Amino acid sequence: MTMKTTPPLVAATLCLALAACDGEPSAPEMQAAFARNVAAMSGPETAAANLQLGGKAPGHVDDRIEVSDLRKTACKPVEAGDGYDCEFAMTVNGIVRPGMKARFRKGADGRLAVAG
Repeated sequence: MTMKTTPPLVAATLCLALAACDGEPSAPEMQAAFARNVAAMSGPETAAANLQLGGKAPGHVDDRIEVSDLRKTACKPVEAGDGYDCEFAMTVNGIVRPGMKARFRKGADGRLAVAG
């Protein structure tokens, strides 16, 4: 690589990296958004969600919801508005949940959020 080609390559790499930041969400970003979402739930909300989701032993429905191993299947931009509609599989409370869908967009703090 010569000095003449280095600046254009660096510029192209930076453009791609910056475009990825505002583009389609990554699986780790999606998983972190879900983790923040469940961490913000109240005790009764957590218990209700755990009863619906299963995977918790009797007497432990108030325990924190465990979100792990999110695997993105597909995302597409929302037609009207901002964000992405995504399909994915995710392990919740130790149970693999395939075929999940959610809308994601940047929150007020600049991080990816699950759109309500």
